[in-house]
Amino acid sequence: AHGPAPMDVRPHLPAGRWISAAVHDMAEARAARGADLALVSPVFAPGSKPGDTRPSLGPEGFSALAAALPCPALALGGITPARAVTLPDAAGFAVISSVLEADDPTAAARSLLAACAGRAMLRTP
Repeated sequence: AHGPAPMDVRPHLPAGRWISAAVHDMAEARAARGADLALVSPVFAPGSKPGDTRPSLGPEGFSALAAALPCPALALGGITPARAVTLPDAAGFAVISSVLEADDPTAAARSLLAACAGRAMLRTP
C-alpha cells in the first residue's frame, strides 16, 4: 500500500501487464487510480496472520471500498466459502489459510469455487 502508485509504475511495464493495489482504507482506494485490480483487506480476521490487530472491514466495509475503487476489488483476509457468499461486490477472492491449512486443500478449494458459482469473476488474460 505504501509503494509506488500504479500510475507511476505503468509506463515502465510492457503492454498488457496487470498492476494491483493493496487497499485497506478509503485513502488507499482513492490512490489506486490506474490499477487493474485491488486486493482489499482484511475483510475478516486473516488466519495466516494471527497477530494482526487491524480491525476487519466486514462485508459492509468491503462493499464501501469496492464502490470507491476505479478497478475490480478482490477480497482478502479470512475468506472461507461461507464468508465468500456475503461479499457480492467481490470480483474475486485471494485466500491463503482456508486452503493451505485445510485437512484437504483440494476439497477446500473446490468448496470455495462452489460458493462462487454463477458469479462473474475476474480472470487473468
